[in-house]
Amino acid sequence: MPTLVFKPGPRQAISGFTATRNLLILTILDNVQSRAFVYKYHQGAWQATPISLPDNASVGVAAASGQTDEAMFTVSSFFSPTMLWYFDAVTGRLETLKTTPPRFDPSRHVVEQFEAISRDGTRIPYFLL
Repeated sequence: MPTLVFKPGPRQAISGFTATRNLLILTILDNVQSRAFVYKYHQGAWQATPISLPDNASVGVAAASGQTDEAMFTVSSFFSPTMLWYFDAVTGRLETLKTTPPRFDPSRHVVEQFEAISRDGTRIPYFLL
């Protein structure tokens, strides 16, 4: 029997998904912020657990194992180079495997998210660097 895994809110969208041996992994845009979650089917419903990847970053699933509950993510942001992260859902282990070299020193810079409001009242998110 089909069951609902994820119902997006008004400012959410699925950006990607994959399956491991026992779990689903979804990447979601929540007010244009990337987030990653593990979904486990338990007692007739899907339960979500967030994966603690960096904030203000673009997150994508790079690879996942169908034999285990392991996955890798690509993570990049305005001020940090692209990183490859390893995640083991069984142990909760999360670590950076590789990072491209930095191209500049971001220590004096800040990223903030704001919203503009259009004439019809639509809220449009944007980032200020």
